[in-house]
Amino acid sequence: MHSLFSSDLWQPALDKYTEVTGLTVELFGLERQVTLSTVHPTPLVQLFLKYGFEPGLFAECARRCLSQTSLRPAVVAAESHGLAVVGASLVLEGAIVGAAVAGYAFAGFSQVAAVQRWAKSAGVPFESLWTIARRQVPVPERRLMLYGELLQVLGDALLRENYRTRQYEDAVVKLQAASAAKDEFMAVLSHELRTPLAPIAGWASVLKHTDNLEQVHRAAEAIERNAFLQSRMIDDLLDMNRISHGTIRLDLEILNLQALIRPAVETSAHAIDKKSVRLEIVGAAEPLLVDGDAGRLQQVFRNVISNAVKFTPAGGSIRVTLSREAYNALIVVTDTGVGIAPEFLPFVFDIFRQQEQGTRREHEGLGIGLSLVKKLTELHKGTVSVASAGTGRGTVVSIRLPLAAQIPDLDAAALPVKEPSASTLAGHSILVVEDSEDTRESLRILLENLGAQVSVARDGREALDMIQDADPDLVLCDLRMPNMDGYEFMRELQRGASPVHPPVLAMSGFASEADYTRTREAGFTAHIRKPYDAAGIVAAVGAALTDKTSLPNRKVKGRNLR
Repeated sequence: MHSLFSSDLWQPALDKYTEVTGLTVELFGLERQVTLSTVHPTPLVQLFLKYGFEPGLFAECARRCLSQTSLRPAVVAAESHGLAVVGASLVLEGAIVGAAVAGYAFAGFSQVAAVQRWAKSAGVPFESLWTIARRQVPVPERRLMLYGELLQVLGDALLRENYRTRQYEDAVVKLQAASAAKDEFMAVLSHELRTPLAPIAGWASVLKHTDNLEQVHRAAEAIERNAFLQSRMIDDLLDMNRISHGTIRLDLEILNLQALIRPAVETSAHAIDKKSVRLEIVGAAEPLLVDGDAGRLQQVFRNVISNAVKFTPAGGSIRVTLSREAYNALIVVTDTGVGIAPEFLPFVFDIFRQQEQGTRREHEGLGIGLSLVKKLTELHKGTVSVASAGTGRGTVVSIRLPLAAQIPDLDAAALPVKEPSASTLAGHSILVVEDSEDTRESLRILLENLGAQVSVARDGREALDMIQDADPDLVLCDLRMPNMDGYEFMRELQRGASPVHPPVLAMSGFASEADYTRTREAGFTAHIRKPYDAAGIVAAVGAALTDKTSLPNRKVKGRNLR
């Protein structure tokens, strides 16, 4: 609390107080230490200081002020050797944070004999002490208490003003730090979002000027890989925003964790192969069933495993172990990577904090992966911890999730749903409603390559005109379009003469929980998030086609859906 009394605000105000009252003021902190001493020393105080005499009145009065427990402590006074001081507790936000003491006042008219005894015991010259004593008028007790009340009011006002000033200064420092962090984050964000665009644009340029099938294949793989890398970064950013606003929701079901690990590993398969990293998965001796959201838990495992791959050098190893620990499922990811410095370990879950700083960063990323892992794990009532022996000595991430209270039969509830193969679409007709020409044409070619008969429309109104003649088995419909958007198209379709219409799957870059809820309530069979891949399209379309009698709200499982 020392800084509460060190401002230049106190000195001029107390100077005025001492000038009016003729008393010297000292300020004390909570530990009874003097934080501001001998403000405007009087001749008597100067004499005592010169000869090293300390009556102890200031300290005793401060002790009594600081020991008070009432909500509005009273002014207190102390007297010794015919001298008196008055003190007031200083209160900030309902708590005593210090004391102000003023003195010395003479309690009565001084007698020669008394001053002689006093001078002898104090070790000060009688003449000097007598000169001061006979010139100083005694202060009646009533006036002394009034001086104390004035000191109390003045002290509280100065304390509040000083506290506000300090708050403003702290706020400025925090805002400056936040601004610097925001600038750093925006620079990193810009870099990380642009990084996947470079190979996408580069390989697209190659495709325009090559007939080499090997180059075409490499281009397709690179474009797809980087598009989904960027999509995952955007998803992570949006999820952190939803979590911070408390708007994220979990679609809970009984899941076998061992069925979720391998798909999470597959998302890093390219990097694992490229770096020749040895990856070992050690499964549990029994099914590990938890009540969780499959998509969110895969997101947790995907982030942890991709981190391990990213920070493990070529030729290193990663071990994923699943086991039971009392009433929890334990997933441990151990790598032989770069490790974590001891000074950074306490901040490893802080959002946007990264061990590497500046432009010489070796590893890409926004610094939100582990923060997101922690938040999503805690939403599942689990915990996550990170340990490392230091730089260059690898990292161990341990995730604990409570096991499901009731164990169901190990059927579709516990095992992953197999994705339909491309042959699922053979012989089926599909209407694609999409205003973006690039998206519309790429999706048409993709579906035709998978065996479907495809017709296309540029908006909902054109789709309504076509649907009677085309009589499609299924409709893939964008949500945001000119003339008539996806929701308007769905309403018109439901108002049609026939109560039966083909299943309609929403396709959109709108991918919040509220967006999924809105499309479900509007009657869409499923919600496919953009960007999508062939496996995701096949899974969603195949599931809808194989069960046309299912409810419109049916939850479709597949890669890149929820």
